[in-house]
Amino acid sequence: MRHLARRRLPVELIDALVGLAVAGYEPLSLRYFELRPDGTLEYLKRAELEGADAEAARARMVNVEIEFQGQGGARKVFRHIAANLDDAHMAADPAVLRHLEAKGRVTAMTKAASYLLWWRSFTSIREYLLGHMEWMVSDSTGVPAEDARAAGFEQVPYGRFVGPFFPGERRQTEAFVRLWKDRPYRPLAFRFGYPDSGGHSHLMVTRRMASH
Repeated sequence: MRHLARRRLPVELIDALVGLAVAGYEPLSLRYFELRPDGTLEYLKRAELEGADAEAARARMVNVEIEFQGQGGARKVFRHIAANLDDAHMAADPAVLRHLEAKGRVTAMTKAASYLLWWRSFTSIREYLLGHMEWMVSDSTGVPAEDARAAGFEQVPYGRFVGPFFPGERRQTEAFVRLWKDRPYRPLAFRFGYPDSGGHSHLMVTRRMASH
């Protein structure tokens, strides 16, 4: 990763292309973009990147859009957006939030996310998720149990969980330990994100309850 970070092509693009290749998809086009204040996309022109030095160009190439297709021929679009999602940055520049809100109802995924969704300083992105998602898959770095329940979600655990990979807030830790302890055991045959503090693989599905 350190070696890739020094290359002209950004790591985000290299990772995306590798992932598409592994899944058997064929890239068709690639464009870089920036977000306008209202969350819409402004695509960068070739001359804007070719006229900059390598470091400046790389700094503007973190938001990437790749159109691709699979064996069936259906075309899809992958977008990667680099942004700091803590409350201070989201308040100073809400373009990412505006972009996400325009998508309406969504499915979501997070893993190995340093438990940032547990933090009070990540309230904006947590509230966005609870207000717009129907279904989310995560490890224990997902939405805290108390917040999910209050917003009308249920959480279905898989694998085993006895504590967070990194030390976390006590109340949230205890709530997740109870979640895994009180629900029927569902085996998990693969690692998803962080292990727990005991080295166990775990995963949970956070889904909106039918009455909501």
